[in-house]
Amino acid sequence: MNESAAKRALEKIDKNISEFGHHNYYVTEGESPRYFYTIGVALQHDFELIFAGGAFYTAEEVFSIINEIVGFLSADGAAIEASYKCSAGKFTLRACDKSWLDVMMLGAFDYWGERVFGAYQILPEERYMTIDTPDLSTKFFPQFAGAWRWLVDDWQNMFPKKSVAITNIAALKGQKVTEIARWEEDEWEMFSGSGPDVEDGDVRIVPLCTLISYDPSLKRAVGLKVGEAVWRDKDTLRWVDWSTKK
Repeated sequence: MNESAAKRALEKIDKNISEFGHHNYYVTEGESPRYFYTIGVALQHDFELIFAGGAFYTAEEVFSIINEIVGFLSADGAAIEASYKCSAGKFTLRACDKSWLDVMMLGAFDYWGERVFGAYQILPEERYMTIDTPDLSTKFFPQFAGAWRWLVDDWQNMFPKKSVAITNIAALKGQKVTEIARWEEDEWEMFSGSGPDVEDGDVRIVPLCTLISYDPSLKRAVGLKVGEAVWRDKDTLRWVDWSTKK
């Protein structure tokens, strides 16, 4: 970021903190899943909030969730470990290990400088938890962090860094992917169940490594040429060329 862009970003953060009490920082998907965190909550509470992964929710819903929880905290000083009922469901806060903050919240550290702050992770109910949601309460070790390892590690995969998977909520909740198709050099479809039957509201786009890190058998996707597809029965790991599907 050049000096002019950095100045504009700082002015925007200052403006949002002044008007709304905090700024929402959105780190979009790349090699690792997306995440969101606040800058400004620490003025009142000495901690910031972070929402990592959670692909069940759209970005717009995450912004609303964060804003609602900030409102609850500011309104009554509720216990940090309380359950917060938002428009998108119930959420709890869990203290983050600083090792995750050091690799995820760079914008907050840049803004606060020497100010010391902690962070709490916003967690949805178990039934809405997805495979891209890390446990930020434990120490960050890249080799055990799944798709999040690419926050710090050099890329070591045999597919482009920006590769994405068009998938569905069922797959992101951990149900077995049964169909894979590669339509572009860096774009795949990976569905649990029949792709044509997936409703538009259940479709999500995530980094390819999110799914492969969770289920190594999906590495079969990397070997597909553009235009090729494979499938498997939900009870087996063996992939079959799409042309044999009846």
